[in-house]
Amino acid sequence: MKTLVFTGVLLASALVYVKTRAPHARGGSLEGKWEIVEWPEGWKRVPGSHVTITQGEVKIVAGFVPALTMHYQADEENGTIDTTRTSDGKTVEQQGLYERDGDTLTLCVGAEGKERPASLDAHEGGAMKWVLRKKTGPLQ
Repeated sequence: MKTLVFTGVLLASALVYVKTRAPHARGGSLEGKWEIVEWPEGWKRVPGSHVTITQGEVKIVAGFVPALTMHYQADEENGTIDTTRTSDGKTVEQQGLYERDGDTLTLCVGAEGKERPASLDAHEGGAMKWVLRKKTGPLQ
């Protein structure tokens, strides 16, 4: 009986720890307003472009024009991110990787319908690497 009680307390303690522990070494929350500092190869750089990430949603603004809104799920432990958006009435899904190091967020997202990139520096199969820097101030 003591073993069963001890096991129950140990399991409950582990669950509380997992729920309340500090963010994983990948850097924590993705939420915030981000400046695009490195664009994928071949993409036109538009001054004033930025990305705003809230819980479950990414908004990309090109200059001053809202360009794209997508939903995402991130797995902090594995550094993976999956996005969905609607384009011409169809759902588009893309898989990627991410890593946050302080105020720098690096993403590599596979092309529509392609597999998740193998690394943050992948370029094959239409993979797109983005590097973002956290901006200070209120979210817009």
